[in-house]
Amino acid sequence: MPVGERHIGNPYFKNIHGGIIASFLEASASIAVFDKPEEGAPKPINLTISYLRPAKMKSLNCRATIVRSGRRIAVVEAVAWQDEEEKLVARGQFQFLLV
Repeated sequence: MPVGERHIGNPYFKNIHGGIIASFLEASASIAVFDKPEEGAPKPINLTISYLRPAKMKSLNCRATIVRSGRRIAVVEAVAWQDEEEKLVARGQFQFLLV
């Protein structure tokens, strides 16, 4: 995700706003389980975000992995990083209702 001035959360340190990071993680996780467009988009029912380090004004990368997917509920983990994938900026765990 490329970032711009509108993504600044702390103008003094020029860090990306946590809400932007959480939204990016949730969108990536949702896309990971959205495999049946005819059934509608999955509905988020629970999420937990852990912010691990400040995100500077650089591109943000994300990877979402389905931990478990049943008939009605899917659990997805998403991680975000900037320069090195080993240095995570944030981690999120999501539960979706599959409709």
